[in-house]
Amino acid sequence: VEILSRHPLRAARLFSIRNRARSLARDAHRGNRLISMDAFRHIYWSYLLTKKYGDGFATAVTDSHEEGRTGNSPAEKAMDLQNNAVGRKYARLGYDVKDLPSIATGDREVVPDVDAARARQRNGQ
Repeated sequence: VEILSRHPLRAARLFSIRNRARSLARDAHRGNRLISMDAFRHIYWSYLLTKKYGDGFATAVTDSHEEGRTGNSPAEKAMDLQNNAVGRKYARLGYDVKDLPSIATGDREVVPDVDAARARQRNGQ
């Protein structure tokens, strides 16, 4: 809410980007059931925000989304934050959005599910 109050003209576009990320993640999952819709939703969302508004704004939006009463466990929060960071990295590297499923499925930085997030936490990553 605070970010939207500081950037009210971006509000509609932020919701549009969120919806596009959901759609892209759903389509990627339909094309390959090994692709986690949740992980890819975060990757796409951060990627699209970074492409549109830059790394700093994308980080502020996605990090603030993980704060407060989200209902997420610490492992889920860590998973979401990590996948958001991956999406921003892909945008900075200039990857094309259509290539993200093939790139991300082989990327060890992507956390596909909460079990992987818990394992990473146990290993100090």
